[in-house]
Amino acid sequence: MRNGRKSLLVFTHTVPYPLVSGGRIRYNHLVRHLAKRFDLYLLSLADSPAEQIHAEHLRHCCREVRVVPFQKSKPSFLKRVKNIFSRHPADLNHENPRVAHALSEMLAIRPVNGVLIWTTFLASYVRLVPPQIKRVLDLDDLQFMRIRRAVSELPWGKKKLGYLLEPAKVKRFERLMLRNFNLAFTCSDTDKDRVVELGVDVRVEVIPNGVDPERFSAGKYPEWPRPSLVYTGGLGSQGGEGVLRFIREIYPLIRERIPEVKLHLVGGYVLPEVRQAASRDRSVILTEMVEDVRPYMAGGWVLVVPLWVGSGTRIKILEACAMEKPVVSTPVGAEGLELRPGDHLFVEEEPRGFAARCIKLLKEPELRREVGLRAREVVCARYKWSAIGSRAAEILDGLL
Repeated sequence: MRNGRKSLLVFTHTVPYPLVSGGRIRYNHLVRHLAKRFDLYLLSLADSPAEQIHAEHLRHCCREVRVVPFQKSKPSFLKRVKNIFSRHPADLNHENPRVAHALSEMLAIRPVNGVLIWTTFLASYVRLVPPQIKRVLDLDDLQFMRIRRAVSELPWGKKKLGYLLEPAKVKRFERLMLRNFNLAFTCSDTDKDRVVELGVDVRVEVIPNGVDPERFSAGKYPEWPRPSLVYTGGLGSQGGEGVLRFIREIYPLIRERIPEVKLHLVGGYVLPEVRQAASRDRSVILTEMVEDVRPYMAGGWVLVVPLWVGSGTRIKILEACAMEKPVVSTPVGAEGLELRPGDHLFVEEEPRGFAARCIKLLKEPELRREVGLRAREVVCARYKWSAIGSRAAEILDGLL
């Protein structure tokens, strides 16, 4: 301890800067708020030299920032086949000697009271934490739910057969890992219930995702003059697959009624199929990863969240609501948020219902305004990062 302050090592699988994805946004805000109460040491993995540069933005609030270059290796075909018969999940292979050495070294020379590990991907490194140090796992995503939904969406074939057992493997892995922790954080009561159902004797607390209402507020940027739908977020894997389904099944129904509509896709890690779809349709505008999504959220008339795979909660919805923008989402996209469908956002599972909601909002500016005002009011009351960060700090202070 320094001046009576407790110390905490935060271990993340990516540098929490810039604020270009939900996970980075979550951990950037948590780190900044926890630093007000604790001496923080940050250990992050980085898959590019740029990420190591980004880490400099966090040195002002951390006693030490250490970045370990790391790239997750792609398994060979033979290894993928072998994994079918293995009890270990295929996607949770982050164990790496260099990373293990860095964590062990920091724990050996830094007098920390606790370790906060971000996500299941790094959970196995808990074995390196001495027993006298408190261990906390942040489950911003429950991987077994994400994998279960992903496998259910796969068409029947070799890939689906190869992954049929994966949800059960991941669930077993998360259950085993949780036994090594004193505390787990989830983003919602929904995910908390799922963790409790795993039957592990671990304390679980909800630390939701949030928003900065001053940064995300209406009126700072102009709205575009023509009808516009906006999607912000990842365009690879689950995000990209959802966007492709939207383009193929929902967007044509909207264009039938509103031919002048534009669809703006803003995000990184773009699937080739998404890029091809955008190149074939001039009304689909692809803007790759940006450091500030606010001009795009403000410019669009409606934010769409077409996700059928995933877990956790969507920060993009909270940000759009804070900017008084109406949201149309699938049930998976809106899961875990204390927002009432019909009052604060719209939730539709089927393509025709999703399209109808978008059309109605695009055609009725007064409805957009009313929903946007109600949405901002509720997210400002329930989802401020300042309150969320303070609650996380209080819980950790009590544990340590």
